[in-house]
Amino acid sequence: MLFRSLQIQISGQVFTTQPLKVRALPAGAAGANPQAALTNLAFLRLITPKEEVFLGEAFPVELQLYWQNAENVQMPQVPAEGFSLGQASRPAQSTTVINGMQYNVAVFKMSATPAKPGLLTLGPAECSLTVLVPLQNARRRDPFDPFGFFGPRMQGRPTVLHSEARPIRVLPLPTNNVPPNFSGAVGSYRLTVNAGPTNLAVGDPITVKVQISGQGPLESLALPDQPNWRDFKTYPPTSKVDPLDALGLSGVKTFEQVVIPQNHEITALPGFQFSFFDPNARAYRTLSGAPVPLTVRPTLAVAPPALVATNAESAAAPPLPVDDIVHIRARLEPLAMARPP
Repeated sequence: MLFRSLQIQISGQVFTTQPLKVRALPAGAAGANPQAALTNLAFLRLITPKEEVFLGEAFPVELQLYWQNAENVQMPQVPAEGFSLGQASRPAQSTTVINGMQYNVAVFKMSATPAKPGLLTLGPAECSLTVLVPLQNARRRDPFDPFGFFGPRMQGRPTVLHSEARPIRVLPLPTNNVPPNFSGAVGSYRLTVNAGPTNLAVGDPITVKVQISGQGPLESLALPDQPNWRDFKTYPPTSKVDPLDALGLSGVKTFEQVVIPQNHEITALPGFQFSFFDPNARAYRTLSGAPVPLTVRPTLAVAPPALVATNAESAAAPPLPVDDIVHIRARLEPLAMARPP
């Protein structure tokens, strides 16, 4: 239905309004549904920055909840088959104005990592709450407010809000030019390596400190095996994460690993190598640390103590093997008889 524009003359000037379009719906249509009308009082949005990601690539997910008057607001839930969702951060609350109406806004943030390739669907998200609806024509009025000076009464209506679903296309990782020590890391990283002490003997421990910083799922990062360290005995590393954001998608992960040189001919600890897939460059990358020069001394062997025995004992007792254990004598036998002066 179209309402024609109106004209009005003020001080000799004619002002014309814009024509107004009105859509009339039947009583059974969605626009006349009371539950559908609640979407103007509260609604939910699911936002993702990408529609195409690689397998193992973590990306942020944002849920925006808008409401005018509500209570019993529950934490939004996101069905995510084929994804691994991270822990949601504490929601940030604010207010905004949309189409001349003021809304309260709560923003929930989390991360999602695809676990399989293909066309996946994230959401639709849903949120349970009680929407407070003003009652303008209530039959029973508050006896303390018979004229409605304190505003209309509110009625709570339990409601489940739903957002739109977000299709996400997950691409498999390339199968060509895969580095030998690639362990599944996907992101954009930098590498720093140092080790010490560098002057030691065979069998002494060396502490290797590896720092991997950048953007990506830091918690799932693991140290790859180092084939060039075959002359060292290695022990399982320890690690800690220092995130720079609430989702843990950027920051620094520090590893400490103990290695022990096995011979004195070692002159350096070979450079540490870390490979990952960069989704922005769509290619594999390998970072290498510089070799660490070492001075490794041989271990000093302890010679067995020399024994003094009489000629009779030497003749009676068989010679001890070179590697046999020499027992300590609890009491020494007399070596010779003392003569009077």
